[in-house]
Amino acid sequence: MNLTGKISENEMIAEFLKAEYSSERFNSRLKSLLDKYSADHKLITEPNLKNKDDNIFRKTLLGEYRGYGRNQELFENFPNDVQWHIALLTPEELKQAKYIAYDYWKELTDGSRLAIDAVKNIQAGKEIFNQSNERFLSVAEAIKNGVKFPRLIFLASDKDSSVVVLEGHLRLTAFLLEPEFIPKNLEVIVGFSKNASKWDLY
Repeated sequence: MNLTGKISENEMIAEFLKAEYSSERFNSRLKSLLDKYSADHKLITEPNLKNKDDNIFRKTLLGEYRGYGRNQELFENFPNDVQWHIALLTPEELKQAKYIAYDYWKELTDGSRLAIDAVKNIQAGKEIFNQSNERFLSVAEAIKNGVKFPRLIFLASDKDSSVVVLEGHLRLTAFLLEPEFIPKNLEVIVGFSKNASKWDLY
């Protein structure tokens, strides 16, 4: 893993929300929250990280949307000392990435939580909880066609430990379905915390 620079929590939050806003699966709830607060959708699609009030709003929004900073939902027992970085991952490093500890991902990987194991099962036609695998194949096809997506976001204990995907499970899987289209150095966001293992989903 090659670290290219530190980023702020605000940038991570902005990237997280932008990715989920572009997701067919998650965007309806996020759009509803923006409408609830009569907030301009450009706060997510075109974030201004220099605007303090915008940054505060996005953090509050991620809290209400996914439990960030509230010790709830996706972020239950998530460490509060995370240092965020831009990193470059090689295809081989990406193959070592793990999913969060949700039942769906455990089942899809036969318990390993390794995304590469999910790919093998998807290619074999295995479906979990009656959920179609078509979404993985659709994003993989988009990657083949040159569509650019927001950066994946990971958490790790340190530079040498396994990375667990925080945001981007679908995109991670799609990349591994089409490994020849993974950039030699894929730019991602990685957070490091010595308390990473305390996160419920790590």
